[in-house]
Amino acid sequence: MGIRIVRLGSARAPGEGLRIGTVRRPPRGIPKAEFASQNWYDVWYPNLAPSANFSMGCYCQDESRCHRSILRDLLIEQGALLQP
Repeated sequence: MGIRIVRLGSARAPGEGLRIGTVRRPPRGIPKAEFASQNWYDVWYPNLAPSANFSMGCYCQDESRCHRSILRDLLIEQGALLQP
């Protein structure tokens, strides 16, 4: 499974799948019922918007057998500063 990073409101790529909005505020002047049809997002998670500090996780006990290890590697590869 791949993750695509997109500009909200841009045309969707074929087979793009679920578009998740991770912005603090919804688009101005757009009715909530039209967010998906106008290619903004299908679901909105404002809590995932950038902030000073945040943590990501799941329930897996062994990180080496979990998607967390993949996410950690991808973030490090892109130069993210990870706290221990």
